[in-house]
Amino acid sequence: MNRRGTPCNLIPKHSANRNAVKAGIYSTALREERAQDLRRELSAKPCGEVLSEILLQELAAMLVLRDALDGFLAQHGVESRQRGPLRQVDQRLSVEKKIEKLTDRMKEELHKAMDSRAKYPMKTSTGFL
Repeated sequence: MNRRGTPCNLIPKHSANRNAVKAGIYSTALREERAQDLRRELSAKPCGEVLSEILLQELAAMLVLRDALDGFLAQHGVESRQRGPLRQVDQRLSVEKKIEKLTDRMKEELHKAMDSRAKYPMKTSTGFL
């Protein structure tokens, strides 16, 4: 901003300017746009299906990150030049814990769904499920 500017040469913020956006990680406006799109998409689906998709997407992302970290550690080793462990080792351990928690949650959700089906069988054209 030109502090010595005059009202005729001062330009207000350009709300639609996205020239400097790279990934949108820190852009509240871009994240909110995407969140609105996702809300519309998810509201058309049953809650159980939405939860399953979210859990599966999160698990897939964690597995990809784990594989990338494994590849990095296989290529570069686990120690730095200063003989300390690389931070990727801690990241790998953290990802593994998250995967374990996520799979436990998925198992719980699966058991809940199976219990729900046992209590309330669904009627189909060929009989009960």
